[in-house]
Amino acid sequence: MGIRHRRSSGQKECRLKSVQPVYREKVNKVTMPDSFATRVIAARNTRDDTLDLMDCSFGLGGQTEDLSDLEFIRSVEVGGKSLETFPRQILMLSHLESLAICGSMLRELPDLSDLKNLTQLIIIRNKEMSQLSSGFRGLDKVVLLSCTNNSFSTASPLLFACHSARRAVFDGNNISEFGLYDESFNSIMELSLAENLLDSIPKTVLMMSGLRHLNLRDNQIERLPNDIGELRNLLWLSLAGNRLCELGDCIVECEKLMGLEIQGNLFSELPPNLYKLPQLRELKLSSDSGITAAEVKKFEVNYQTSDGSPIEFVEFV
Repeated sequence: MGIRHRRSSGQKECRLKSVQPVYREKVNKVTMPDSFATRVIAARNTRDDTLDLMDCSFGLGGQTEDLSDLEFIRSVEVGGKSLETFPRQILMLSHLESLAICGSMLRELPDLSDLKNLTQLIIIRNKEMSQLSSGFRGLDKVVLLSCTNNSFSTASPLLFACHSARRAVFDGNNISEFGLYDESFNSIMELSLAENLLDSIPKTVLMMSGLRHLNLRDNQIERLPNDIGELRNLLWLSLAGNRLCELGDCIVECEKLMGLEIQGNLFSELPPNLYKLPQLRELKLSSDSGITAAEVKKFEVNYQTSDGSPIEFVEFV
């Protein structure tokens, strides 16, 4: 049975923050007519700010109708297994703030630079999508880039294109290397690379000085690099489900770290370095390694943060 323990210390609670995409697949959706023209007519009648174009038929030759009166539409969801070519009609909706491309058969992310007001770009479950189009240009206002369960092998090109992103999610792709670094990456505060093919923490990631939350869960990482301490603003780190045997002394240089997940690794004992993390408030461990409940209890009793308060939450499962 797992040990789940919370301390009452009077400190402001710091819960582990999971980096997840905002988009959620709709359940029990009302069946809608499948033509683009019909859905546009419905949108004009309802004045709904979200236009659902999932499993929609766009016809041949594109739509030439003037769509300027649809300026009230702020969000579009488009996709489905029949979508192999991105519909150019969407690029006429210049007031869009959020675009979700989901479950399509698109092979590349098209040039979306006409959508100059986008702040959220959500790309989910497009299993054939592995690259940007050759003409892809920047999206200056995107702050949330959520790119999950596609087939991208690197992340940098997307971040170059969305160089104002503050939150970037690349879970469930085929990323084995991150790609080249750019100074604009320093604006990223939350980065998730869970469920990819990384065998080490990319050097590019270690140069992102603005990172607060980093999710590397379920990769193939065997050791932490010596320069992980360069992430001096890091508050939360998930290394769960990797191949770590030790944390190494370098982890103590992440002096602001408040939440740490290390369950599902290959530890033979509780990493002694944990005592040297001065701000740690939350810790997640697992009993399927060599760590014992007695070690965890001893850590709970003896650990103190830099201000003398105990750790608030330890989960041992």
